[in-house]
Parts: sequence; C-alpha cells; structure tokens
Amino acid sequence: MTKGFVRNWSTPPGELLRDAIEDGTCRRECARDALGLGESDFEAFLGGCIAVSSVMADKLSALLGGTPDFWLDMDAQYRCDVVRLAPRTSVREEVGIMPRIKQGVWSTAV
Repeated sequence: MTKGFVRNWSTPPGELLRDAIEDGTCRRECARDALGLGESDFEAFLGGCIAVSSVMADKLSALLGGTPDFWLDMDAQYRCDVVRLAPRTSVREEVGIMPRIKQGVWSTAV
C-alpha cells in the first residue's frame, strides 16, 4: 500500500495576485484600487491575513479571471491548510500549567 501525497505548505489567494503583479499582468496600484483596499490591508491580503469575501471574490474574478467560487474555495483551502500545518501543542504547554502548579501560583483565574 502506498502512502498518499500530503502537501506541507499553504498558498493564500493573495499569492496569485502577487505573482500577477510581479510578472506584469497587472499593476499593484490598479489591483489595490480594484479590490478597494488601503495599502496596509492590501499587504495583509497578499500575505493571507485577510480572507476572501464574496464581494472580493467577484473583484478578483474580474481582475484575474477564474470564477468567484474558485477564489472562495482557494481561500477556504488555505485556511484549512494553515490549521492543519500549525504546530501541535497541548493545552498545558499553551498556558504553562505545570510550572505554575509547581511554583504554587496556580489559581482558577488563570
């Protein structure tokens, strides 16, 4: 039995837009204005920090092609991949329960 291929990376939809800007398919300012984003929000979108809404999917479709569903699906897959690829930590590691118990500073307020 062979093991299936599992991707160990994630690609935000904004990466496709970044590629289009870099290869000259569209200008950065035109893309930012077409999406109706300010500079900081545009950078956040390119990096995957802003999710694709249905309105943004329509705008991306008009700007770069693909259907609005393509852009929404790509964003959903990206968000799932980010969660899947996040390092696994236990709750105890997250909040540092054991060191607090050992130090005698554990309280229900933590």
